[in-house]
Amino acid sequence: MNWLSLLPNERAAELVVPLATAFAGTIDAVAPRSSKWGDFRPAHDGKPARIRVNRDLPPDAFLLTLLHELAHAHMDTSWQARKAEFSGGLSPLKQLTSVLRGRPARPAKPAPHGSEWQAAYRAVVTPFLAEGVFQPGVARVLEKSLCKPKASCGADPALLQVLRPKTTERPHVRDLPEGSAFRLVSGRAFVKGPRRRTRIACTEMGSGRTFAVHPLAEVVWTDAPLPAPTPAAPEIHLHP
Repeated sequence: MNWLSLLPNERAAELVVPLATAFAGTIDAVAPRSSKWGDFRPAHDGKPARIRVNRDLPPDAFLLTLLHELAHAHMDTSWQARKAEFSGGLSPLKQLTSVLRGRPARPAKPAPHGSEWQAAYRAVVTPFLAEGVFQPGVARVLEKSLCKPKASCGADPALLQVLRPKTTERPHVRDLPEGSAFRLVSGRAFVKGPRRRTRIACTEMGSGRTFAVHPLAEVVWTDAPLPAPTPAAPEIHLHP
């Protein structure tokens, strides 16, 4: 477990090792990715399940991302068990009869970040909060976010800002007036459009496609006069 050194403290390691040991797969710290902090892949084609977390994350962010993915792993294990139990309890003829009568052939797969994942996420995160593993500022915001956990830290601006504090003086997409042209750290250029809930609809220059850009994405060039920069984090999640 070479990633243990990336955790915030020894108590975090003590709490997470049993969870990692119970996980029937591999956990790896990987090179930074601009589109995501971590991911979970279920077992398939004879390959074991896998969790990957970006190794450049600050310690609290690394731990929380790992717990996020472990909650996905727990949910997948539970669903696979329900599916196997259902299939094992019905003969092929009864399964066919069930389908013909309009009943599901197997239990419905839970939504990736639905109520089942949220319950699993709360269950794995709560002991770490109780033990004071996270920094106080992170713990306060994280505790509030557990009422209805978001699909990613990028979808929760308050949590994102405490997990990955600002490290440069670059402006952010949210600082720009609508209609401004700008370029992100990735090199992609856009024209800023209206806000849509937690994202900003931006038109990519060249392709004309519309993307939902995170308001805290860092801007390396813009044609707009800029206000004083506001604390935030690097570019997170671009969704067409």
